[in-house]
Amino acid sequence: MIRIGLLIAALGIAVLYFTSNIAGMALAGFGLGPLLPTLVSDTSNRFMPHVISKLVGLELAAFGAGIAVLFFLTSQILEFVSLEMLFPIGLIFVVLVFLCNEVLEQAVRAKGK
Repeated sequence: MIRIGLLIAALGIAVLYFTSNIAGMALAGFGLGPLLPTLVSDTSNRFMPHVISKLVGLELAAFGAGIAVLFFLTSQILEFVSLEMLFPIGLIFVVLVFLCNEVLEQAVRAKGK
């Protein structure tokens, strides 16, 4: 579900960049929307039961802080360059989330073996 969501988000960002159509923004939001709930609900499958409640709290705290910091840093970067850089930055964020998810999946698979 995470991979599909990130693919839809990347497609939405590309549509928004190449066509300036609002449908691209809707696609990106549709793809990114289920990421946090999916990651939080998968915590119970990836970690030991006695640490799940602490990890979910940390995930939600990191989400809130990350949103605040990333929006601020992105706006500062776009102030010095161009608004056209919003699309490559968005794709970079999508790729980073994908890579982090893949590293976590590999660690879970290795732990299971």
